[in-house]
Amino acid sequence: MNNCQQTVYSFTVTPDGVVSQSSIAPGQWYWEAYQYPGDGNGVSIKLGMDEGLTGPITQLEYSFTGTILWYVRPRYRS
Repeated sequence: MNNCQQTVYSFTVTPDGVVSQSSIAPGQWYWEAYQYPGDGNGVSIKLGMDEGLTGPITQLEYSFTGTILWYVRPRYRS
């Protein structure tokens, strides 16, 4: 849920290079289905306040290897 006073932009990047973008208005919920990234590949979800992702972002990444789902805790990039 976007608890900010402005729109947040979500960008999902898959190993195939597919980028999907969503805008999340204040008070709006956003979710997306798990995307199987393929063995050893990863998916990245980036959140930012700038529509072009040129400013600070928070990023979540996950990948799958064999029977293990790996993820990286969200981090902030300024």
